[in-house]
Amino acid sequence: MGKKISKHLEYPSLLDMGAYQNQKDNFLGQCQKYRLIGLSEHVGYSGNSGHYTAHTLREGNWYKFDDEFFKRVSEKDAFKREAYLLFY
Repeated sequence: MGKKISKHLEYPSLLDMGAYQNQKDNFLGQCQKYRLIGLSEHVGYSGNSGHYTAHTLREGNWYKFDDEFFKRVSEKDAFKREAYLLFY
């Protein structure tokens, strides 16, 4: 059975995908820069136990959601999470 990897990786607030997009294929002027608007985090010691929380950006403020509870948090707090999924 595998083990959960608990390691913090830094992630940017603005993701620029321009370097990975062929400019001649971008004939519709598609967006190349994306802002982080949310992330999910697995809280627990293994993939077989624990639960997920979420952090979301709304109207310039970050919020943490944990089951039926939510609270406003700092951007610094949101960016120190061990994110499982990032939403840009």
